Amino acid sequence: MIKTSGVIASVCCLLFSFTQAAVCVHDGTGARVCLPRVAKRIITLAPDLAEDVAAIGATHSLVGVSSATDFPASLQKLPVIASYSHLNIEAIIAKHPELILAWAGGNSPDEIARLKQLGFVIYQNKITRWQDITALLTKLGKLTGHTQQAEQLAKKVRQQFRRLEANKVKSTDQSLFIVLGLHPLITLTNKSLTARALTLCGVHNLFNSLPAIAPMVSQEAVLAAKPHWILNLTSLSSKAFRKRATWLNAMPGSEVLSVDPSLLVRFGPRFATGVTNVCMKIRSRNPIFRGKARKK
Repeated sequence: MIKTSGVIASVCCLLFSFTQAAVCVHDGTGARVCLPRVAKRIITLAPDLAEDVAAIGATHSLVGVSSATDFPASLQKLPVIASYSHLNIEAIIAKHPELILAWAGGNSPDEIARLKQLGFVIYQNKITRWQDITALLTKLGKLTGHTQQAEQLAKKVRQQFRRLEANKVKSTDQSLFIVLGLHPLITLTNKSLTARALTLCGVHNLFNSLPAIAPMVSQEAVLAAKPHWILNLTSLSSKAFRKRATWLNAMPGSEVLSVDPSLLVRFGPRFATGVTNVCMKIRSRNPIFRGKARKK
């Protein structure tokens, strides 16, 4: 009887300890994600997720990343265990991750389901508005034990976007053509967070009426619309972009803007900086925006 009571007491003590140590959050899909303790071995299945982990000071916890993970540069030394279209399940198993950060809607649902069946804890990230970025940073802070640094970074990103919203110039008739790819010519509509965020710059998206998030458009349609601004989000430098986009010669009134595409297509802590950079370029080069800024 005494032994039984001792066992029961031990189990209760362990359960109490687990309850006290457990870290639980809700991921981007609303699913509850719990860990018995903060994660010390993490795998990320998208470049921006690895950047998030590094930004809150938890780089040392990363044991595997996806291809194209290149910021900060130190992450390029980590083992690549996934690509956009395929996860190396065997390599993931071998890394014994305590937490896997996945991209809901990007990574294969079937492969994510298999990882769950194998018993891995999966946090699926889903970003549809800038507030989701700050929420993710805060949650990652809890899951990794870097709460203070994560909250400070989330506060910084929040302040950047609130500053953009406060300084937003009312929309003008000036249009923005976002170029995601040249051959074929691919753009982004406001179904993407990138395009929606750029409306804070006081311009409207040239092809926002199209139904797809990243539709193909024709050169003829671009030439007919004569956009005021053309944003180069390809991997090409500004010089190479101008050389290959020969149709630019027919639009001398359009101005090309080039920024590091990773700032605007990866929804991490640098996203606000990317939007701010574009807005500053537009406002500094256009008297319409400068005049309105002085009146404010």
